[in-house]
Amino acid sequence: MQAINESRYKVVALLLDNKALEINEQNNNGQSALSLAITKEGKPRTYYYYGDDDYDDSVSRSREYSWRRRVVKQLLAKKGADVESRDKSGRTPLSYAATRYDLVAKVLLKKGANPNSRDVNGRTPLSWAAERGIRRIVKLLMAQDSIDINAPDNTGRTPLSYAAAAGHTDVLNLMLTHEKIKPDTVEYSRKQTPLSHSAENGHFAVVRLLLEQGVEVDSKSMESWEAGRTPLSYAAGKGKEDVIRLLIE
Repeated sequence: MQAINESRYKVVALLLDNKALEINEQNNNGQSALSLAITKEGKPRTYYYYGDDDYDDSVSRSREYSWRRRVVKQLLAKKGADVESRDKSGRTPLSYAATRYDLVAKVLLKKGANPNSRDVNGRTPLSWAAERGIRRIVKLLMAQDSIDINAPDNTGRTPLSYAAAAGHTDVLNLMLTHEKIKPDTVEYSRKQTPLSHSAENGHFAVVRLLLEQGVEVDSKSMESWEAGRTPLSYAAGKGKEDVIRLLIE
């Protein structure tokens, strides 16, 4: 665990050969070695010397990515390795891989990782990938037979809602191809829709795309301090003139 935390990759390789290694040991944040191997940031000490002016960061990132995938495979090959280990926030290794590493996510899915696992906030790996706008991972997760494309978090927001709010048009286009997608979902308490989120943030292309799907243009929020606000109201409140014109056409 400490070797991974300090990016001591050669040491990690040696430790993985130890049959007595406690594979599912967790750190103070509840992260297992598997989760830490995915989330740990930093340059690999294996590939450079401190103070080396010729250090190529792009080469290092490529090697580090390769190392992560290799270590994940080795960890999963250990008897008893828990692919569904959760940290204190309820996130699994796949949940973390979904925000950055498509090849690692693919390895985890092949080992039986649940694509619909939820963290303490009810968010799934697809929700995280959609918000980050990582199309290749969204596509990978959507290809899983069991995927819940409309899985709501604890507030009722779906993966599509997060993609719309962040303005990821390419991800939204992809998600809209799924036969079970619901582009007009409503949050539990606030009652905001993907359209109202994208309108508020001024994402013209996303707003246009959602309108083409026939979503409710006059949906009303239910926030106690500003109940009844429509997507147009949110756009006007932020001065998003192009979106305003689109909504009133």
